[in-house]
Amino acid sequence: MDHPEIRRVFHDDVRLVNFAEDLWSIGRRDAFALLRNPAPVPRNWAMKVICNASDLQRPITVSLVDDGSETALVFEPFGSHATDYELVPIAPGEFRIVRLRSDRAWSPGGADQRLLGVRVELVRDENPM
Repeated sequence: MDHPEIRRVFHDDVRLVNFAEDLWSIGRRDAFALLRNPAPVPRNWAMKVICNASDLQRPITVSLVDDGSETALVFEPFGSHATDYELVPIAPGEFRIVRLRSDRAWSPGGADQRLLGVRVELVRDENPM
């Protein structure tokens, strides 16, 4: 049985599940960001979603589900390699699970033969509302 890879980011506020050590999602597997807000006020998060697949390996559509709302992020051939996404603010003491899934897996080539999805970078608003 395949066990999920769990990565810790931002101390205990974020856990990433089914991401490689370099924060790439693994192929077409569901990947999750588990976000927690220990602050006494709502907290905003932004997510940069990155796809470095070659133009020949695109288009790649990433399904992102945040707070029950699904958004499709499309990485077209000859298009941008990154897009920013503002997550729904998280209430004090609450947590959120954000799901990402790529419709296609791609390989960087060369010595790196992994099948990847997307890479995420999370940015937390240091000045909560």
